[in-house]
Amino acid sequence: MQSIIVGVLGRIGGGKGTAARYLHEKYGFHIISMGDMVRDEAVKRGIKKTRENLQKLSTGLRLKYGQDYFCKQALSRIQKQKIERVIIDGIRSTLEYKFWKENVPYFVLIRIDADKKIRFERLKKRGGSRAPRTWTDFLDQEKGEDKLYPGSFDQFLSLSDYNIENNSTGKVLQNNLDILMHKLKIFK
Repeated sequence: MQSIIVGVLGRIGGGKGTAARYLHEKYGFHIISMGDMVRDEAVKRGIKKTRENLQKLSTGLRLKYGQDYFCKQALSRIQKQKIERVIIDGIRSTLEYKFWKENVPYFVLIRIDADKKIRFERLKKRGGSRAPRTWTDFLDQEKGEDKLYPGSFDQFLSLSDYNIENNSTGKVLQNNLDILMHKLKIFK
């Protein structure tokens, strides 16, 4: 069995999770969230799941076991469960990108992104402990995210095979994803 793996990347609030859920619902993709894998590790270790704690845990595990630590876990799960269609939500580095390109025959990286103001409003509306309260909070959060990426985050984003701007409605995002799935000849 040869898996089709679609990586999704983009800045926080850009619509990665929304895109992944749509591809799951319409095209039968199994979602593996790299963020969920970090949160699961935090639970196992009894670590409170704050953004700062999760970032420290993720960085620490990657330093100790290699930048591809979570990728190896995800690939092992895909192979053991014989999953044919997978969305990897939250690819975090050039090294992770290279891991998937080198270890999977069919890997495509899609960038889902939106303008800063739109992402800020989405995050505020989403709420929760990770949501920025002010524009300054949002900019600080984004700077913190950028520091997590070796090299330039914008340079990393440029590795994507396809780019989808998500500055409009959910229907427009879905339509753009449908167009891309037909272009890639991925049908349900």
